[in-house]
Amino acid sequence: ADMVLSYTTSPAYHLIAEEDDSKTAALFDEGHYMQIEVAGKLAGSDQPELADQFLQYLVSDAAQSVLPTTNWMYPAVTPEGGLPEGFDGMIQPGKALLVPNGEVPALREEALNEWLTALSR
Repeated sequence: ADMVLSYTTSPAYHLIAEEDDSKTAALFDEGHYMQIEVAGKLAGSDQPELADQFLQYLVSDAAQSVLPTTNWMYPAVTPEGGLPEGFDGMIQPGKALLVPNGEVPALREEALNEWLTALSR
């Protein structure tokens, strides 16, 4: 395909995992939608101390340093050694977009229609 909808970090995957530097990400003036992954502790956990330890591990350098080349996304905390080579050339979106959950279904239909119309030209 000439274009795919993906993460702005996808070119880093192609560069690092496939040694392919032919991919790039588009920079949109309107902004870029954020993908946020979270972890938490359940209030009713029977292992609250273990959950706390795991959450502490997730923000540690050991955990954060593997995220760029396993999840192919930016870590929540930049690892001590920085990001892997290949992430330095990624675009830097100037505006982050979040859509309230209740608005997603209508927006999805509108966006798909616009995308399909643009592709059918």
